[in-house]
Amino acid sequence: MGRPIVAIVGLQNVGKSMLFNRIVGRRVAVVSDEPGVTRDRNLRAAEWEGHAFLLVDTGGWIPSRAEGIDALVLEQTRLAVDEADVLLLVVDAETGASEVEIALARLIRRRGRPCILVANKSDRLRDAAGLAPGLDALGLGAPILVSAAHGTAVDELLDALVERLSAESAPVDASEGIRIAVIGRPNVGKSSLVNELVGSYRVVVASTPGTTRDATDTPIEVDGQPYVLVDTAGLRRRGKIASRVEFYSHLRSVRSIEQCDVAFVLMDATEGITQQDVRIAGLAHEGGRGSVLVFNKLDLIEAGREHRKMLRSELERQVSFNRYSPVHFISVERRWGTSQLMAAARSVDASRRKRIPTAHLNQTLRKAVEAFPSPGGARPSKVFYGTQVDICPPAFVVFVSKPENMHRNYIRYLMNQIRKQYGFEGTPIRLSIRRRT
Repeated sequence: MGRPIVAIVGLQNVGKSMLFNRIVGRRVAVVSDEPGVTRDRNLRAAEWEGHAFLLVDTGGWIPSRAEGIDALVLEQTRLAVDEADVLLLVVDAETGASEVEIALARLIRRRGRPCILVANKSDRLRDAAGLAPGLDALGLGAPILVSAAHGTAVDELLDALVERLSAESAPVDASEGIRIAVIGRPNVGKSSLVNELVGSYRVVVASTPGTTRDATDTPIEVDGQPYVLVDTAGLRRRGKIASRVEFYSHLRSVRSIEQCDVAFVLMDATEGITQQDVRIAGLAHEGGRGSVLVFNKLDLIEAGREHRKMLRSELERQVSFNRYSPVHFISVERRWGTSQLMAAARSVDASRRKRIPTAHLNQTLRKAVEAFPSPGGARPSKVFYGTQVDICPPAFVVFVSKPENMHRNYIRYLMNQIRKQYGFEGTPIRLSIRRRT
C-alpha cells in the first residue's frame, strides 16, 4: 500500500494554505490575506508519528452569483473526493458555514468519503461555545478547532487524521501479481509500450502529447507469472499542470507509483535526460519502489552504440541517486528489446523482497568497519551490530554507541557495502542509525 492521500478543501481565504504549510513544516504554498492566491495545487509528502501521507492543497472554490454553486465547484470537489483517502474540510470558525459549504459537505457525505471538519482561525475563541452558528448543518460531526497561523491544536488534528487513515487503509492485493507502473513525461511512448506488452490495443495511443488522462490497470500473464500493467498519465513539470483535471491526472500517476512494485521509468533516447526525467525517477526512488530505467525510440538514433554510451554517462551524472537500477534500450516501434523488460521487472521485484540473515549481515558490517573505521575525531562512534527490519524496500537498522557522531557519508558507505555484497538490483535500500541501549 502506498502513502495515502489527504486533500485540504474549502472556500477561499479560510486558511487552507496556512494549514498546509503548518502540516508540511515548511512554507511551500503562497500565503496571503488576499483571496484566491493559490493558483496551482500543491502536493507534498508529510509524516506524523511514523505515519507517512501525501498532502494536497487545493485552490479555493468560487461560487457564481449568477448560477448559485458553480459547476466548477462541484467538479473540483468530485475530483478531490475521488482521489483522496481522507478530506480535511476547512471552514472559518468565526463566520460559520455558508450555503456553498453546506452543499460541499452534502456532496462529501453523499459520496461516503471520510472527512474531518476543521474550524480554523479559532485562536480568538475561548471554547467551542464561541463557534459561529451553522457548522452543525454540515453533518460532518464536531469540528476540530485549530489556528493554522499559530499552530494551535494542529497536533490534535494530525492525531485524528492518522487515526482515520489507519481505519481507512486497505492493502493492495498481492495475489494479482507484480504491479508495474509505466511512468514518464508525456509522449515518450508509455501507452505504446503497454500495448506492445499486452499484445492488444486496450490503451488509447495518439501522437498528441497527453492523450492518457487516467491510470489504467491491465492484468497480463508472462511465462506463468501474473503482472498488472499500469499506464499512467504523463507527468509534466508542476508549473505546466494548469487544468484541474490535469492536476488530478498527475495525482493519479503519483498514486500509481506509490502502489506499484516496479516502475518502468520511460525516457526519450532522442532527447537525452531532462530535468523532468530526473524528477520522475526520483519519485520512484523516494517512494521505495523498484525501478527499471528504459530509453525508448532507439530506432531514431543513427549512432546507436555511441549514443547508448553517452546516455549511460548522463545517467551516472544526473541520476546519481539511482545507480542501482538496470538500464534497457528499446524501440517500441520496431519491437526492439521490449521482450526483456518483464524479466527485468521480475528480478527487481525479487530484490525488493530479499531478506538477509542477521548473522550474514553482521559479517558484512564487521568487514566494512575493519576496512574503514567510523570517523569521529577523538570520540568515534562504535558500530555494534545491524539487522534487517523490513522489505519492499529493504530496510536496515545499525546500532551504534554515538549516533550523533555518525556522518552521513559513513552511513552511505555502509549502505554501499551492503549493496555491493547482496546486490539489491533495481531497488532502493534504507538504513537508519540507532543508539544501542
